[in-house]
Amino acid sequence: MMAADKIPNLSGMKFNSSDMYEFQRCLRVNNGQFDIPFGVDEFLPAGLACGAIGAVGSTYNYAAPLYLRLIDSFNQGNHQDVAACMDKVIAIIRVLVQYGGVAAGKLAMQLHGIDVGDPRRPLRPMTAEQKQDALAKFRAAEFM
Repeated sequence: MMAADKIPNLSGMKFNSSDMYEFQRCLRVNNGQFDIPFGVDEFLPAGLACGAIGAVGSTYNYAAPLYLRLIDSFNQGNHQDVAACMDKVIAIIRVLVQYGGVAAGKLAMQLHGIDVGDPRRPLRPMTAEQKQDALAKFRAAEFM
């Protein structure tokens, strides 16, 4: 890896692709020297199966307990619970896709009592009706 020669204190980087072949290659660079946290929330079980020991994801900001449970269940070999956790992850991601990841993600923080407002332009804010629908869908996902 050329970066290791140019950046002496490089310790790793986030991998943010669903290409599991490339993720595995990155884990093995310089004999596994680097910390490569996995960064695709909806592919976390695949990342774990390929050797991820850490993860960085946007939905972890408001659904951390769900992901911690998923990782623990994965490590215990409880595939049924991993699938149950993924049902909730998919429900979260579905809302993000429907209403825009940043706008809906900011709204999800309200479930924790944190109002971070609307996204900055040029991203569109959600309407009051969209916010109401998205919050109901987030609550229905039962990830809190």
